[in-house]
Amino acid sequence: MRKGLILCAALAAGEALAFAWPSAAAVFRPAACGILFFAALLAWGWRSWGLWLVCIACLGYARAGQLVAARQDVLRQARLLNNGKPFPARLSIPENITLRPSAKGGTNIVFMADIGPLPVRVRISRWSGGEPPRPGEEWDCAGWLNAEAPGRNGRPTYSIAGAHAYARRATSAAERPLQAWLRRVRGDFSRRLGIGVRPDSESLALVRAILLGERARLPRETREAFALAGTIHVFAISGLHVMVVAQILAVLLMVCDIGQRYLGVALVPLVWLYVLLTGASPSAIRAAGMASLYFAAFVFGRAPNALSAWTATFLVTHLSDPSLLLNVGSQLSFAVVLTLIFAVRATQHARPGVRIAVLTLATWAAGVPLVASAFGRFTLGGLVANLVLVPAAECAVIVASVGLLASFLSDPLAAYFTNLAVLVADVMSNVSFLTAALPGAHGETAPWPWYLCGLWYLLLGGGLWWLAACDRRKGRNRL
Repeated sequence: MRKGLILCAALAAGEALAFAWPSAAAVFRPAACGILFFAALLAWGWRSWGLWLVCIACLGYARAGQLVAARQDVLRQARLLNNGKPFPARLSIPENITLRPSAKGGTNIVFMADIGPLPVRVRISRWSGGEPPRPGEEWDCAGWLNAEAPGRNGRPTYSIAGAHAYARRATSAAERPLQAWLRRVRGDFSRRLGIGVRPDSESLALVRAILLGERARLPRETREAFALAGTIHVFAISGLHVMVVAQILAVLLMVCDIGQRYLGVALVPLVWLYVLLTGASPSAIRAAGMASLYFAAFVFGRAPNALSAWTATFLVTHLSDPSLLLNVGSQLSFAVVLTLIFAVRATQHARPGVRIAVLTLATWAAGVPLVASAFGRFTLGGLVANLVLVPAAECAVIVASVGLLASFLSDPLAAYFTNLAVLVADVMSNVSFLTAALPGAHGETAPWPWYLCGLWYLLLGGGLWWLAACDRRKGRNRL
């Protein structure tokens, strides 16, 4: 397992080196990878562990260099066209679109998209051409790509405004049979979650967001309160939600007399079905991939290992898409899950209350440097709020899932569990509003440099190592 983590570090180092010096990576990556590979082969031989580290680092460097070269080709072509005419591109419309009225008439439309391998922030100024873009559509556009001043998220702005610029619908968002079936099932599940509860209940909207990912129904004030309290992560369908739902499904399968050997075969498709029902967000897909590797161990007669599943997920994910190394959402997912794995191992013999406190503190601490570095925010109130909200979110997922399953048997029984989940969600909402209103609970800070983030994680790792040593000593004393 330690070797797996070292391999992940070698891959990340190779990709980071390519992103740090993109020009060199785009030009010299084939020659550099070949020289390093044969040098390692001559120095260590085929069976040496060092050879594997050099190979995985070279592979990461080559994959990231390939991505960098493709992005530079897009930017080079855009610069040529920007001197006289707008740069054409076909864009896929994402789920999240911002529509704001323009002071000069029309509507300003903003969304994130990709021009080939280049992620951009698209801005359509003063749109007045009828129906605006809808998720799932493809649009033919021509605009001006400003790569000299990327935004806070590192994406250059693709501005569709002025002479010769245009945006027109290329394909409509035609619903495929699978998408239509998933939409109907999601709508039926959403209806069942509302049995016995007022339809306009804000806490019910929170339950639907936590279990089904329906964040559009949440009031804006509630989303802002959770963001200021540093607890917005409870909305994202991530590792917490996927693993809780997977454990519930595993219990149901064992009740149905599914043997442990075939548990993974039956469970993995159900986990992916849940992810598709919730919209298949990137965080949910990563969590489902890790859960699939975790439960697949039963098929081969082995004990599941969370750290091995994390390592395999990291390698596959970053080899397939090296740009995720710079994605804040992906960084948070992998950092938080890895910290939780070590925190669970460090509290095996601790009391339940102490264990929950340590896991919550570790979840908060794992995300602090990344949020402070990327967004310049430090949410001290999240430390206190997460002590309540992380266990409460897990409880809400469990109770809401039981209520959803009970709705197929009895409406009164479903109403009981749904109201219990709504009560938990009401507590979560009140805690977030209270935390957001506390003075000093949140604030802005200068973006953290890399060495400060590294020092923070070094201290966090040292604290978990000390806890693990104390826990092992406590286990020996009990024996």
